[in-house]
Formats: sequence, C-alpha cells, structure tokens
Amino acid sequence: MKRFLVATFVAMLVNLTATMVSAAPIYRWSHVGQNPMCDSVEAAVNNMEVSAELKADLVALIKKGTIDRQELLGFIRDASVAEAEKNRMREAIAKTCFKFFAIEDFEGELRLTPEVLARVRDRVTKTYEEVTLRPGDQFAGMAFGSPVRVVLNVAWEPRRGEPPTPMAHLYTATRGNVTAKVVLPLGCKNLAYGWKIFEGPPLSVAMPPLPDKVRTWQVNLFSMRNSTKEGREILKQLRDKVRGKQSIDLDEAITEAIAKKLIAFYEPCVSVGFEWFDLEPGEIQKDTVWISEGKSKVKAIVQPVTPEFALDACGGSGAFKARIKPKWARLTMSYAVTLPASLPLAYPKSHELVSCGPATRERCRAAMLEPTISFQHSQRVGVTDLYVVVNDGE
Repeated sequence: MKRFLVATFVAMLVNLTATMVSAAPIYRWSHVGQNPMCDSVEAAVNNMEVSAELKADLVALIKKGTIDRQELLGFIRDASVAEAEKNRMREAIAKTCFKFFAIEDFEGELRLTPEVLARVRDRVTKTYEEVTLRPGDQFAGMAFGSPVRVVLNVAWEPRRGEPPTPMAHLYTATRGNVTAKVVLPLGCKNLAYGWKIFEGPPLSVAMPPLPDKVRTWQVNLFSMRNSTKEGREILKQLRDKVRGKQSIDLDEAITEAIAKKLIAFYEPCVSVGFEWFDLEPGEIQKDTVWISEGKSKVKAIVQPVTPEFALDACGGSGAFKARIKPKWARLTMSYAVTLPASLPLAYPKSHELVSCGPATRERCRAAMLEPTISFQHSQRVGVTDLYVVVNDGE
C-alpha cells in the first residue's frame, strides 16, 4: 500500500449469537479517520459488552497483532542509524496521537528504516484475518476520542470520493458459545462494535423531517492562501484580534467579502468535533440533530443526541441544525468546537472555539461567568456562523 494507513483506528465489532444490530442505522459513518480514537487497546475493548475473559483475550490478540507506541520508540532509540534519521521517525510518530500501530502504517510519512521495520515485523504476529468493509455494513455503536465515547446505530456509507471498501484486520475470540469480533480498519481511528455485514445494495436511511423552527450552527473554513490580498487583511483581523475584534464583530465584513469573492473557502474535507456542556440531564438523548456536509442538503442525523458528535466540513463548510430552545438546553448551556491538531490554523490558534459558560470557564480564557445565551438569542430561525482560518500560506 502506498497511502498512509493508520491502524490505530480500531473498530470493535461484537458478534454475539443473541446480539446483532436490532435498530435501523441512524448515524452515517462517511469518512475513515474522523474523530480519532487515541486511547489504549484496553480502553477500546472495555466498551464491549462481553465477559472480562473475552476482553482479555481480545486485548492479547490485538497487542500481538500491533506494535505499542512506546515499544516502537524503544526500537528507534536502539537502532544503529544516524541521530537525524531517528529524529525523523520520532517526529513522524509525534504528529499522531495513536497508542498503537499496525504493520501497514509504516509507509509514507511513518516510513521506518529497514532495521527498525525488521524488528517490528519480528515482534508482530498475524493474529488477525485481512478483510474489507463495504457500504451498508452496520454497527451497534462506534467509539471515538480519548477518553472513549460511543455513538449508537451506525452505518458505513462513504461520502463521495471516499474509498468505499476500506481494508481491515479482523480479530476473533471465543469463550464457550460466545464469539467476539474486533475489526481494525486501516486508515481509521474510531471504534465500532456489533458488526453486521450487509449483503445487499447500500441502505437508504429514512430521516425524520426538520421541524419548522431550527437553529443552524455552520462551521466556515477559509483559505488564507487562496483569498485575495484584501480578503487576507480581513482574515488577519481574526488572527491578530486587531482593535479587539472577535469573530462576531467581523460578521458583516466577512459576509460581504465572501460575496465579492475576496475570501476563499478551504476546500479539503475537515472533521470537526462538537461538544455540548451544561445540559438538562437525560433530555438531550430524546432529541435529534440534523447534519449537513459542505453546502449539501441534510446528509445524516444524530439520534439520540449525544453530548459529543462530529460533522464533516467539505468545500469550506459543514453545519448541523437543532430545534430552537429544545428541552435539554439550559440558559447556562455552552459548547466547544474542536479542529484537528494536524490542521495548520491562523484562527483559532488553539484549534478550539468555545462559547462561555460554567463548564467552559477556564477554556474560554475569560473572566466572564454570565450564563451562555446561545439559545436565548435563538428565538427566531437563524444561523450561528463559526469561523476558522487555515494557515495554508499567503
């Protein structure tokens, strides 16, 4: 394989004789590698509803079939190569958050020297079967992040341009009449379980209609390099906070600059994380969030809603819609938008946009502690624009 494959994305698939995906998939998994699972093998397997003995068996299998990050760094430290070459390998690993790797990962940016790669090959045992996923495959749940979180009822439905049949490693453990299967898709970092292979054409998932009154949160990604000189000057005000301006103060100038094509959008797809804070306990899981990729129509939904989910911003934007003043939204509600650490940003340099509230006080870096008025200001249908400036050159 000549493309960079990250096997630390683990998809855990539990096939129990009495347990399969019982509900129609609701969350559409469309992009391999969004919301990386950067935790340990043990943390990933711990989300599976199987016996402690089966979990231990799966952990042992995966550890034999992969290489631990610290063990890999030890191989590099002991290698008889120039220090500059050791630093190259260390720097490549440092750019990832992954705790373990598969053999296929060590191509492209993570290329190892022949000596180190030989030690890795000697260390790794093929305790897995090589398989592929296909559009329509279903999962009872998918875990992501660090620490691990889970979203339920998932279907693999690749977006346009995404390889439709990602390669994977399948780990299988059996105790008595119970079999647990763990799939490690190469190039992905999320964790899915309860795998049901789909043997027909790709599924068409019915979505509930949008309510009459919704609020849209739209993430807009701008390209510094492809914007005009005049457009870059506006974007630099975000970057430098000229005259104390924040993104909300530049709404009118940015909107006008986009209309005049002075500001260009950042076209590549970017996975954006979104997290709610200070919600009404239990109520959020009774609601729905509608997700749009790029400037397209609604592409997926999250139902039940979880405090943390993701959307793809493609062609410069991605958005989600939620009911105006839903039952789970308090006046103290706040939220955080996170961008991949690997994406070079001029704004926000922290890779995080945060609305201020009790739970986000320290992350806001602000003295204020007044209640967030995100929904209080949403008495009418409207859009909350969130701005991101990609530092891709000038």
